[in-house]
Amino acid sequence: MQRVSIVGLLLVLMTAIWLFLPAWESVDDPVNRHLRFSLEVKNTTGRVVSEERVVVSAPIDWGEKQELISIKVGTDILASESNVDGIDLTLSLGEFAPYASKTILVDTVVEMRSRGREAGPQKQFLRSTDLIAIESPITQKYTSLYTDNHHSPESFSLWLSQNMEYAGYIAEARGSDYALSEMSGDCTEYSAALVAVLRGRGIPARIIAGMIVEEEKALVRSADYHNWVEYHDGKRWVALDPQFGRSAETPNYIVFHQVAESKAAPAQRFFSTTQGLSVRIL
Repeated sequence: MQRVSIVGLLLVLMTAIWLFLPAWESVDDPVNRHLRFSLEVKNTTGRVVSEERVVVSAPIDWGEKQELISIKVGTDILASESNVDGIDLTLSLGEFAPYASKTILVDTVVEMRSRGREAGPQKQFLRSTDLIAIESPITQKYTSLYTDNHHSPESFSLWLSQNMEYAGYIAEARGSDYALSEMSGDCTEYSAALVAVLRGRGIPARIIAGMIVEEEKALVRSADYHNWVEYHDGKRWVALDPQFGRSAETPNYIVFHQVAESKAAPAQRFFSTTQGLSVRIL
């Protein structure tokens, strides 16, 4: 009898280990992402510009998901300001000859982690804005579709990826009404459409902008710049990519800033503080 009991106990222990092992394996260890990008700053005027300054963005600390470990820039940093809108680095570039250009290398290391519980959402992620029209008839139509088909945020994100048409890069944000009426747009429109419907269902949601990188070390380019969505499930923020219909809860999605929900906001976050200079990612 004692021998049978021991065997039974071992079977119970082995079953418990088998049941809990997937949960252990699902907890991702922190991983680092090393991002480098080059900015070309060009004097577009026929005059000499002296003591020029440019403001650029970089990855930011983002809840429990992301922490900026280091940042190096190939020129003097005059000031640094960090908030949900991003890290703005004011750079000193010295004198610019007419039509001259300079290249700046930005080198960053970011630690990516799994999320735990995160603070509850703010009311701002439930209301209408310039980019997100919750009360409009077209949003109400798709909110009803969401409800009638018993969608989850994940399944509706997948539905958008399958039913909207990618129109290529659009410089101006056109908003959720355009996206849902035309069922077309770029990553900003996909994201605006999903956020509008989620807010219409009373689910806090926001648009996130950053870079998608597939490797531990990456030289990122303008094509890697992307927008996606985060919604709050009552415990934590969850990231979805409605353009591709997949989860964005991976180390490949690097947050640069939370998107300002204004159609007048610049599409890119790399810009000059003085008229006459152009800035672009090489």
